[in-house]
Amino acid sequence: MATRRRRKAAAPPDDAAVFAAAMALAALQGWADTTLGNIADKAGLAPETLSGRFADKRALLDGFAQHIDERMAAGEPVEAEGSVRDRLFDSLMRRFDALAPYRQGVAAVLRELAWRPGVLACAGTGPFRRSLSAIARLAAAPDWGPLRGLQLKGIAIVYLLALRVFLTDDSADLAKTMAELDRRLGQVETLLRALPGVAGRRNPPRPGAPG
Repeated sequence: MATRRRRKAAAPPDDAAVFAAAMALAALQGWADTTLGNIADKAGLAPETLSGRFADKRALLDGFAQHIDERMAAGEPVEAEGSVRDRLFDSLMRRFDALAPYRQGVAAVLRELAWRPGVLACAGTGPFRRSLSAIARLAAAPDWGPLRGLQLKGIAIVYLLALRVFLTDDSADLAKTMAELDRRLGQVETLLRALPGVAGRRNPPRPGAPG
């Protein structure tokens, strides 16, 4: 009597390898011409394995954004001392460091998607809001309460303007990106000083800090 050989369940895909494959293909042939099948092939996966993890390219990009959120937050906490501006600078530079290995692919994706009208209008929803919230949380930015949406849009403006420089920054230490980020944060800081009810908000206490 013949024995049946049990099929092993397919191993879950390595998300980091999937994202690396997706960004490499986007850089090579453009995001619009990149399919899940292409990505699966480059990552060494069966197409059904990849589609079981990411239903479509939008879901894959959502997963990529979360991957960058996690890499940004990994490691030592952002230095607690200093101003909110300093902590936002450090947090955003961590994000650019996390994006650096995928820069050409990210640039290709953004050429086709992110510079369309209405991007900032979407800052209050979805993965972009999650990423902005992760940046604010890493920087221990004060809670603006009912003005939270305004706070996140301010971070979004600074981030997107610095991102445009980052995507073409050929300096070894991202000096151009750092200069642009510092300049934009300074502009926002100056603007906020003029807004009643915002400038006086205190930093939230750090866990374990005396009250």
